[in-house]
Amino acid sequence: MNEFAREDKEKVKAEKRQQREDNDVKKLLTYVEFRRFIWRMLTFTGLYKTSFTGNSSTFLNEGKRMVGLYLLGSVMRANKMAFAQIQQEFYSEATSEELIKQKEDLDKEII
Repeated sequence: MNEFAREDKEKVKAEKRQQREDNDVKKLLTYVEFRRFIWRMLTFTGLYKTSFTGNSSTFLNEGKRMVGLYLLGSVMRANKMAFAQIQQEFYSEATSEELIKQKEDLDKEII
């Protein structure tokens, strides 16, 4: 087998693997429990927070953020509208007091 045929075969294999992974996530996104889990993980990873601390904690924060970006990318590849649905479900379940507390917590982190 020549080099080009081997590369093509590996490319097809990688595409099939990616398709299987996307289908797995698409199936899991049909469960509200999984969507809540995704929200918790994205929150934990600090996806939308700055990772810079001025010390070595920045490396940990940036690593967590990279996991969040990977997770978000997986969700978006599987279903482009899923993240909007996840956000909508979270905010519709949250009470006004919880939202106020989260906003205050976020404001503290930014300052």
